[in-house]
Amino acid sequence: MRLSARREEVSVLLARSQSTQLLADLAASGYIAVVFSAPSTHRTLQLKGIKARIEAATEEDLARIAPYADNLAAELASVGIDERVARALIAVESADVVAVRFTPTEIYDQTPGPRAGAALPR
Repeated sequence: MRLSARREEVSVLLARSQSTQLLADLAASGYIAVVFSAPSTHRTLQLKGIKARIEAATEEDLARIAPYADNLAAELASVGIDERVARALIAVESADVVAVRFTPTEIYDQTPGPRAGAALPR
């Protein structure tokens, strides 16, 4: 995930080859919902947004993939998932990566429990 300088837009990275239908839907509607979750705590946030557009991933975006893979592997290892499995989940060729930039309009706490689904203040 990348925030714009003024924190008005969010970009997420996707593998084009694994996201064909999603990218077509985003191009057609411009609406998006993204979920971020930490497996070790189940802390989960959902962002909903508008004006989703597909862009080329920048060199800065591509440089974030390796550290993300390291963090994800450690996070998943903390819940018993083998590092090789974690790395296989996000293995991607740089040429296949695209960025989806959007304007968030809503954010929700989706952590399991009594507050799941509660809107968070902007």
